[in-house]
Amino acid sequence: MFQTLRSKILFYLLLSSMIGILFVSFFMQWGFEESFKSYLDRNREKKIDRIITEIEKDYNKNGHFTSDPVFGLLHEHAMTDQLYFQLYDRVGQLQMDSSNIRGMLNSLGLAEPEPNGEEWHSASYTLRVDNNNIIGKLVAIYPIGLIDDEYNFLQTIQ
Repeated sequence: MFQTLRSKILFYLLLSSMIGILFVSFFMQWGFEESFKSYLDRNREKKIDRIITEIEKDYNKNGHFTSDPVFGLLHEHAMTDQLYFQLYDRVGQLQMDSSNIRGMLNSLGLAEPEPNGEEWHSASYTLRVDNNNIIGKLVAIYPIGLIDDEYNFLQTIQ
């Protein structure tokens, strides 16, 4: 098949070019996915910090946890970002909980049921005001990995 030196050189040049293209495209895809996940994690941390700030401001203003502005934010993040919160006071009593919203959405058919094997992550944050007085604890609960829109976006890019 490859009878001349020119055809052998051309074949190996094309083969090495194809391998190089596949290699570069794989690493570009991997780099994009990693930077996208890092972006999502930073965005989630900003949302959690915003919630913490609002809770602390509300506590400073009223001297106790009120549900008016804070629960609206908790509800918003639960509905749009699958980011659920549980707010405990300093003695460990549950004050606000947005994690039950997923069950309500599932029962109304507005959210997909939780797939088997879906893993969730939780992180606890200590809430402090004036002179570092501890006022409670906020637990953020969110799925590990991508949620619906994020997953669809990555699939579109690929």
